[in-house]
Amino acid sequence: MHAQHMFLYSCELYTSKVLSLICLNSNHFLDIGANRGWYSCLLRTQNPNLGIYAFEPDSTIHSLLVDNLSQFSCTDEVIVIEQMGLGLRDGIAPLATYVEENDGMMTLFPQANLEVLSQQDVQILTLDSYFKMKLDSSGKTRFLLKIDVEGGEWDVIIGGRDFLTECRPVVVMEINSQLLSPANATSRMIFELMAELGYSSFWLDERGAISKVRNFDFPPHETLLGRNHGANYLFLPGLISSASAAAEWDFARHFHWNF
Repeated sequence: MHAQHMFLYSCELYTSKVLSLICLNSNHFLDIGANRGWYSCLLRTQNPNLGIYAFEPDSTIHSLLVDNLSQFSCTDEVIVIEQMGLGLRDGIAPLATYVEENDGMMTLFPQANLEVLSQQDVQILTLDSYFKMKLDSSGKTRFLLKIDVEGGEWDVIIGGRDFLTECRPVVVMEINSQLLSPANATSRMIFELMAELGYSSFWLDERGAISKVRNFDFPPHETLLGRNHGANYLFLPGLISSASAAAEWDFARHFHWNF
């Protein structure tokens, strides 16, 4: 019930709309931190030709993810469901579950002020390792990534620098300064790295706008919500500094842009 409330009534409505339109011009969707598969199911419904790669390391939630995506099993397009996380290096890492009942908060980087109920060892690969083993970038493959890994976002993009550089995917990523801190990362580090890789950064303001990130010192949503809240950010390859530049993306006309 928590996951349903989160996606349908809380902070993901606008993000869902943005991703639903971007996916129409994508070939493959990488759902990194898939949980029960809300976005994988939504985008596959919007684009039946979309290949899905869903990553969920927790064994129990992975089983629910498999069940939810089984409705598409009769189609020809690829659906790959991986019981693993993506991170900084290949190996095994402990995934923590908190005492409070929110399975969307499972993390490789637990916060010191929250009581951990249990831990399980899970497989971790880098995005670059997975790309070299299983993803085909030949032809005009267009990748769309969603990254929501409860503080491990920095590790995912560091472990996927080659993939980001070569394939130039569109990326939607959650940024939460409080969750990034135990991973020794900051929002500034993410914005700067993505700029270094040739990306423009935008806040998906759930009130109904896509706003350019101009100051890397802090994520703009924190002015409204505070440091202990996260928000989703859109990263588009290329230097996009005006509404006319954004209009080159097919989905752009459906949204209000702030520059």
